[in-house]
Amino acid sequence: MELRVHILFNIIAFKLTWTACVYGAVNGWPLAGLLAAAAIVAIHLGFANTPAKELQLVAICGLLGAAFETALIQTGLVSYTGQLAFAGIGLPPPWLLAMWFGFATLLNVSFRFLHTRPIISVLLGAAVGPLTYWGGDNLGGISLTPDRTTALIAVAVMWSVAMPVLSEL
Repeated sequence: MELRVHILFNIIAFKLTWTACVYGAVNGWPLAGLLAAAAIVAIHLGFANTPAKELQLVAICGLLGAAFETALIQTGLVSYTGQLAFAGIGLPPPWLLAMWFGFATLLNVSFRFLHTRPIISVLLGAAVGPLTYWGGDNLGGISLTPDRTTALIAVAVMWSVAMPVLSEL
């Protein structure tokens, strides 16, 4: 597949996955996000030059995402739609982790340019991360609590760490 087409497909596939995860959670169809993420990861692995390494990156991204999201939940800055079964133990819902698995597919395709640009990676994470949480909050998939500004600052810090770490991996 031509590189430009691959990048465009990669971005569109992730946006569809993100949408399926959020709208699925909001509308009581959490499996929609899980299925979308499974599909994007499977397709991504099919195109990867080193599928085993890509699968490892997907797993690491999911674990890092679980740690970050759990910290946001434990601090009371964020709560998620569909979290009820996991709220008692303070864990993020599966649809949210699926989103992190889908995000991993961007790292070596659409975000490949960040591998050698750590400062841009930090800035991109700090800027784009909060925008996605703000969008999820506006759609009803998450709640930024108790103060949206504080929650968005925490998300910006989280993503300013996550982007360069994941880009390095």
